[in-house]
Amino acid sequence: MDEVATHDRDDDGRWSLDVWLVLAARFVRMLAFGSSSLILALYLFSLTHSPVEVGRFLTLTLLGDFILSLVLTFVAESVLGRRNTLRLGAASMLLAGIVFATTTDTRLLLIAAVFGVISPAGSEIGPFRAVEESILAQMVPKQHRPTLFGWYVVTGSVAASLATWLTGWISNRLGADRDHQELMTYYRGVFVVYAALGSVKLLLSLLLSSECEAPTQSRSGGHVSQTRTQFSTQSERAPLLETASNEPANGTDETSQAASTIDASQEDAFGWSRLGGLCLLFAIDSLGSGMASQTLTSWFLALKFHADLSSLGTITSAALMVASISNLFSARLANRLGLVVTMVLTHLPSSIALTLTPVPSTLAWTAALVVGRAATASMDQAPRSAFLSAFVPADRRTRVLGLVNTIKTLAQSGGPTLTGWFADRGHMGWAFHLAGALKAGYDLGLLAAFSRVT
Repeated sequence: MDEVATHDRDDDGRWSLDVWLVLAARFVRMLAFGSSSLILALYLFSLTHSPVEVGRFLTLTLLGDFILSLVLTFVAESVLGRRNTLRLGAASMLLAGIVFATTTDTRLLLIAAVFGVISPAGSEIGPFRAVEESILAQMVPKQHRPTLFGWYVVTGSVAASLATWLTGWISNRLGADRDHQELMTYYRGVFVVYAALGSVKLLLSLLLSSECEAPTQSRSGGHVSQTRTQFSTQSERAPLLETASNEPANGTDETSQAASTIDASQEDAFGWSRLGGLCLLFAIDSLGSGMASQTLTSWFLALKFHADLSSLGTITSAALMVASISNLFSARLANRLGLVVTMVLTHLPSSIALTLTPVPSTLAWTAALVVGRAATASMDQAPRSAFLSAFVPADRRTRVLGLVNTIKTLAQSGGPTLTGWFADRGHMGWAFHLAGALKAGYDLGLLAAFSRVT
C-alpha cells in the first residue's frame, strides 16, 4: 500500500498538507453521511408512517442538494473561491445536523434537508467532491491522478463503513431497538454527531492554503504559484497514462502503464460533442442509484426481514468495507485495461447483483448480494474521475465536474419517489429490479459509446 502511495506525492517526496487536509475532510464528511444514511429513511418512516412521504422527502432533499451544488460549483472559482465554497458547504452540514437533532417537525426537517446538506444515500452530495477533485487534480501530475483519486475514494468508503458499523453497534449496546421512544432519541443523537462532524469539517477547510485555488487565483507572496500551475496546465497535454511499452526505468510506477493516450484534439472533441452523451449515461446510472440508495436498502431489509439497526449496520458496514478494499485495485486495472473498460467491467457485476437483491427469501442471502454488489460498485469511481479530468482544462475543471455531479444528483433525486411508490403498493422489490436494469444499461451504453476514447 505504501509502495503505491509514494508515487502520487509532491516534488519533495511528500504529499502536501493541502492534500492531507482534503483527504481528512473527505473522511470526516463520509463519517457523517454514513451514520445518517443508515437511519434516515427509518427515522422518516417512524415520523410519517407513509412510504410515499418518505420517498418524496428524500427526493426533495436531493433536489435541494442539486440546487446547492449547481450554485456553489459554478461560483466556486469565479466568485467565492474553492476554499470558501468548501467552508460554506461545511456550515450547511452543521446547520442541517442541528435542526435534525432538535426537532421532529417534518416541515422544519424538510427545510433543513433542502437548504442544508443531508445525504440520503450515504454518498457524496453538495459541492464538495467537484471542488476537492479539482484541488487534487492540480496537486499532482496527470499520470498520477488515478491512484490519488483511488485513495480519495477509499478514504470515503472506509469512513462510511466505520460510521455505519458504529451506528448499528452503539444502538445495540444501548438497547435502543427495544423501545420506540428510545430509538427516536437515538436517531436524534446520530444527528448531534452529524452536526459535530460538520464543525470539524469546517475547521479543516479553514486550514487550506491558497494553493488550493484555481491556477489563475492561487497566489503565494503576491504571484501565481508556478508549481501547481505546471501540474494542472502543462501536464494536461501529456498522455493520461503512459503507453505500456514506455515503462519507467525503476519499474515501480504502475500508474505510468497504459491503455491509451488522449491528445488535444480528442479533448476538444470530447468537451463539446460527447459531454452531453456522457451526462445522459451518468443520469441513467444515478437514477438507478437513487432507487436503491443505502438508506432505502436498509429500509427494504427492515421491512422485508424485520432486521434491527445492529444487523443493518453490520451489513452496510461490511458492504462499504469490501468496497474500500476493492477500490485499491481500480488504478491497476485502469492501467492494464483502459479507463472505460475498467469502469464497465467493474460496474456491470454490481448492477446484476442489484437486480437480484429482492429474490432471496432469507436475510443472509440478501445480505450476500448487498455485499457482492458493493464489491465492485465503486471501483469505477477513480477511473471515472481520471477520465473526466483528462479532458477538462484546469481553469474550468470545477465547473464541468460540478455540472456532471449536479446532473447526477438531479437524476438521482427521482429515485426515492419511484421506490416509495413501489413500497406503498407492497412491491418495493421491483424498484431494485428496475434500478439494476438501468445501471446495466448505463454500463453497456458507456462501453458502446466511449470504448475507443481510452
